[in-house]
Amino acid sequence: MLPPHPSVVRPLRTAAGGLSEAEAEARRARGEGNAYRASTSRTYWEILRQNAYPGINGILVVVSVLLLAFGMVVESLLTAGPVLANIGIGVAGESRAKRKLDRIALLSRPQARVIRDSEERGIGPADVVLGDLLVARRGDQVVLDGTLVGDGRVELDESLLTGESDAVSKEAGDPVLSGTAVISGTAVFEVTSVGAASFANRLLAEAKRVGDERTPLQREIAATIWAVAALVLLAVVPVAIALAALPGGFGSTQTLTAAAVLVTLVPQGLAIMVTVTYATGALRISHLGALVQRQNAVESMARVDTLCMDKTGTLTTQRIWYAGADVLGDHDPGEVAAALGSLAASTTATNRTTEAIATACPGLARPVADEIPFASERRWSGLRFADGEAWLIGAPTVLLPRPAGSAGEGRETPDGGAPGAVGAPGASGTVSADPPDVATRAAAVAAEGVRVLLLARAPAAAALRDAEGRPALPANLAPVALLRFGEELRPDVREILAGFARAGIELKVISGDDPATVEALARRVGLDVADEATSGPALAALGDAQAADEVERRSIFGRVEPALKARLVALLRSRGHYVAMVGDGVNDILSLRRANLGIAMESGSAAARGVADLVLLGDRFDVLPRAVIEGQRIVAAMEATLVLLLSRTFYVLLIIAGAAMAGLPFPLTPRQNSVLAFATVGIPLIVLAIWVPPRRLPRSLLAETLRVSIPVSFAVVLVALPTYAYVLGTGVSLVEAQTVLTSVTVFCGLGLLPLISSGAREESPGRLVRWWPWLLAGIMLIVYLVILALPIARDFYELTTLGPREILVLLGIGTAWTVAVHGLRRTGLVRRAEGMLVRAVRRGPGSLDVRSD
Repeated sequence: MLPPHPSVVRPLRTAAGGLSEAEAEARRARGEGNAYRASTSRTYWEILRQNAYPGINGILVVVSVLLLAFGMVVESLLTAGPVLANIGIGVAGESRAKRKLDRIALLSRPQARVIRDSEERGIGPADVVLGDLLVARRGDQVVLDGTLVGDGRVELDESLLTGESDAVSKEAGDPVLSGTAVISGTAVFEVTSVGAASFANRLLAEAKRVGDERTPLQREIAATIWAVAALVLLAVVPVAIALAALPGGFGSTQTLTAAAVLVTLVPQGLAIMVTVTYATGALRISHLGALVQRQNAVESMARVDTLCMDKTGTLTTQRIWYAGADVLGDHDPGEVAAALGSLAASTTATNRTTEAIATACPGLARPVADEIPFASERRWSGLRFADGEAWLIGAPTVLLPRPAGSAGEGRETPDGGAPGAVGAPGASGTVSADPPDVATRAAAVAAEGVRVLLLARAPAAAALRDAEGRPALPANLAPVALLRFGEELRPDVREILAGFARAGIELKVISGDDPATVEALARRVGLDVADEATSGPALAALGDAQAADEVERRSIFGRVEPALKARLVALLRSRGHYVAMVGDGVNDILSLRRANLGIAMESGSAAARGVADLVLLGDRFDVLPRAVIEGQRIVAAMEATLVLLLSRTFYVLLIIAGAAMAGLPFPLTPRQNSVLAFATVGIPLIVLAIWVPPRRLPRSLLAETLRVSIPVSFAVVLVALPTYAYVLGTGVSLVEAQTVLTSVTVFCGLGLLPLISSGAREESPGRLVRWWPWLLAGIMLIVYLVILALPIARDFYELTTLGPREILVLLGIGTAWTVAVHGLRRTGLVRRAEGMLVRAVRRGPGSLDVRSD
């Protein structure tokens, strides 16, 4: 727990009507306002510093300055140019994304409900002052620290602060901390600390000092950069020995030339590439209608293979309506309507269910002696009026005095609704009030896909709490009526489900409703869920291994309480699934945190939005399949980029080291190295960002890229280095030999393009998808041949003229190399070797879990 902040001031007790506007202004003028604004993203200075920070940049700048001192102006620019370009592109891309996302975050920030001049109103958190009376209802997040006032009790979720998921009961005089969420009841509290003094802001400041958790891909990239840097240092040894034997030793210009080439082989742009990709990816996803709150969400979306969701807000809209009642026994329908009207008008914890009842059954408010708001864990709510009359509404299996197993279930949404789905109005009837008959009837109604609740009456003056003040069901409840509620299907639900299927994502519907209700609704939207429904109590009774088997096998889960929902998410993750969770209520907080990717609705509780990685603006669930596919596309382009960058780094490094150990002259100049990078990496990378089809991110992206880049790098060296040695042995000039080496390496490097993102092309069959890499390779081949043909371009890159015969021979070598490599990759031997490499890399250090606990 953080220590008290020295600026916390305990104000005098505020009157029940709250502060006046004049008093609020006076306190703000005295510096008692909540003017502190925590940064929602990195500052521009942080963006610039982190893009310019990599240590290799400093070495490159030093080498470029030395080249300039020796009069090698072009070489100096070619060395320093990529550094400045990387920094400029990174800063521009992240700054643009920051501006856009900050505007979206400002629009979606939570509002505070304040009592001033005896009126409740909504204001921005920055307008709150010390001593204000704030109101937080079920699903709201406490925005500032304070002390509860007034009568009654509330239940708070402090899991964001303590890690404990159990509800904490509070009453007048108890402190509340910012960052907690209201589970049930209405909290009215007096603000005791504002600005940087509040607990949540101090926690945020402490977290920013610790630093952000790097994602798995960022950790892999950092390890790759250091590994390549170590390989470059190893290659320096034979190169240094060879240079020492030259006239002039290390003082020759060849030393600077070698240093300029070697240093540029360290892929310093990779780390920046990941950051810029996340930033631009978040921006592109925001254009679809989703706010990325954590940078790892882009990476997570490309990894997701399982989506867990409730049906409300996903398969159905948020709209529900009261569709009638099945009156039980000899109860009077008029009595039922009057009781419902009084309950809906008298409750202080309104939700969509009570609003639907109030619309259909208007009534007058009555004095209330005690109230138990709806909570997902209880699945019931109750009111005891001042005259002793007590009524309860909840899941039939909870309120009926019989074991759970066949009746409708209360649901776990923040509005306190209950089981059922879209259904026809019920009618008054003569259903027996005997509990077994009521349970049978409730199960039959639920199987129609209708949300069903039980209205029950408690004995006169029955208490709704136990001796310790905790909510407790009274004994001898009398069933009065089964209430039906209808839900509206999303009009585009079938297209949304088809989008998830295209993205390769399996759906799991986890609801508090009766399994039969959920299964009936799933069938209506076209899901194949025959005999796949199971109940939460049945799962809770199983051990982890058996429960995990059931969770993998089934797709419909009903009667699931919040704690069990979080357990199901954890079980799926334990079986290697990458899980996304969609939630909108405070009861979903634990599940959202347990998932690899937490997704919240904008209209959901502030607490759920606060812990989510992704927020669906305007509750546009249809955005999610497109956002997932966009994330897959972004990371597929990143995979192709890694293959090209690492392959080029490895084969150039191996050629340099091999030439030095064979006693051959240094094989490349900085200009020749730049044209090699331009033809095989530079332009192709730009095209890849547009053309690479989406695919789900493999478990280890680095392992997948090394599976291609390392074998093909050795294959390039086996052709290029002997060719270089052979041409030198014929007595040609060094420049001509270097031109031959550059050309054959370019031809082989272009043959690598069709190998990139082969997994993505296999997942996205199509004529253009299959042939575009060959088209790109052909275009870049023509570009390189034009460079060889134009004297001004040829001289700039320090190449010499090659005759048609030489070019045809080199093209033949490159073609034969391409055919051989593509053919060998299809053999079982190569694939087994690649598999061994992938497993070796995966056993390396670092967790592959994007989410941190």
